[in-house]
Amino acid sequence: RPLLSAARADYIGLSGLVLDGGRRPLPERNGLLQFEACIHLRIASCEIIASGRHGIMCIGVGGEIMDNRIADIA
Repeated sequence: RPLLSAARADYIGLSGLVLDGGRRPLPERNGLLQFEACIHLRIASCEIIASGRHGIMCIGVGGEIMDNRIADIA
């Protein structure tokens, strides 16, 4: 399962976090961070590491993803 997920949210903001998936396998079409049908998502200045699949998965999401480091993705 994703470390963090949200669906049908108006506003989500993540900043300055280190999110480590520990290389645990994730199901297909899943990310360490999973967002669906969110109006405004902002992920800035975060580190997303050791995800078992995708670092960030967005489906039907608006917003911005900027100045992040995504590394060690399986």
